Amino acid sequence: SQCICVRESLAALQALAAYHRRQADIPVIGVTGSNGKTTTKELISAVLRSGFRVHATSGNFNNHIGVPLTLLAMPRDTQIAVIEMGANHPGEIADLCGIARPTHGIVTNVSGAHLAGFGSFETVCQTKSALYRAVQEAQGVIFADATNPVVSRLIREFTVSKVLYGTHGTEDASGQAGPDGARYACRGSVLHEEPLLQVLLTDASGHTATADTQLVGAYNLSNITAAACVGLHFGLPLDRIVQALQDYKPANNRSQLTSTEHNLLWVDCYNANPASMAASVASFAARSEPRKVAILGDMLELGDVAREEHLRILEMLEKHTDIQIFTVGELFRQAADGHAGIQSFADVSGLADFLSRHPVRQALVFLKGSHSMQLEQLIPLL
Repeated sequence: SQCICVRESLAALQALAAYHRRQADIPVIGVTGSNGKTTTKELISAVLRSGFRVHATSGNFNNHIGVPLTLLAMPRDTQIAVIEMGANHPGEIADLCGIARPTHGIVTNVSGAHLAGFGSFETVCQTKSALYRAVQEAQGVIFADATNPVVSRLIREFTVSKVLYGTHGTEDASGQAGPDGARYACRGSVLHEEPLLQVLLTDASGHTATADTQLVGAYNLSNITAAACVGLHFGLPLDRIVQALQDYKPANNRSQLTSTEHNLLWVDCYNANPASMAASVASFAARSEPRKVAILGDMLELGDVAREEHLRILEMLEKHTDIQIFTVGELFRQAADGHAGIQSFADVSGLADFLSRHPVRQALVFLKGSHSMQLEQLIPLL
């Protein structure tokens, strides 16, 4: 083995990764966004693997260290790379694009996640748009959810090729065009949500197919349609795409529905911000199970809007009198002050002790919160 001494190990790691990337003349799909980027990256990878040798980010290894390590692990026979990119501060996506040099890009959505690091929503938009700028420099292709008003607005300033996806009913009178006349490669709609998500997909030629996924929650429709859009763009047939989507099994406590001896668990506690929390709470509240229990952990890095956003989530749930609510963390505890019927705990150990003495049985239990709240520790008690 050999050792090379460098002045700055991180700079050297990034430079090596950038060099390794330049040796590969292949499509590199950058994936970023405020919500859903890891699930979208996993679904895109699953779809593309049905026809190509794919190298993708492991887990959510998506920062200034994870992206270089992902690129350096890319085998020489890789045909398509799918690289997830995350950001907590302005300029981070641009830096990661400088290393990964994406030829294709997708911004899943843009919301007020991590506002404490960005300062304003417009700064979040500009940070995420760096992926579009990098793709335009590469004269590549942008995949975009034309249903999302923020994404639809952001892509208008770019002249690069755009391939759109969205929900049924968003197309124009021709059935084909979206913003700026760009073409819809795929449209989707939810057929039903219980017990798992079933979606209808339609390609640009009007062919349709039904996918019985292993995901839970209607908010995953955009992630699924994005993956189908990418697969269609790279020439995969719709039936093969649907099979790949059906075979994909969620992991890492993301949109997982699991039966235990005592309850049905909806586990989505790897990450949380106001947009993802609101979407998943709405899907959970719409479920028809006779007994429902929500366990919510704090959403972090929200800055001055933290109390307002936590209160908004609780007010969403309080409208549904059939839901028993537990919260974990100081932010939710403050928001719940004065709200009768909500049981709040400072940390997960406090709620664990309560559940040991007051077991939950025969319920649909929803666990959602930031990863650092460690809600997954409650699963053995449920």
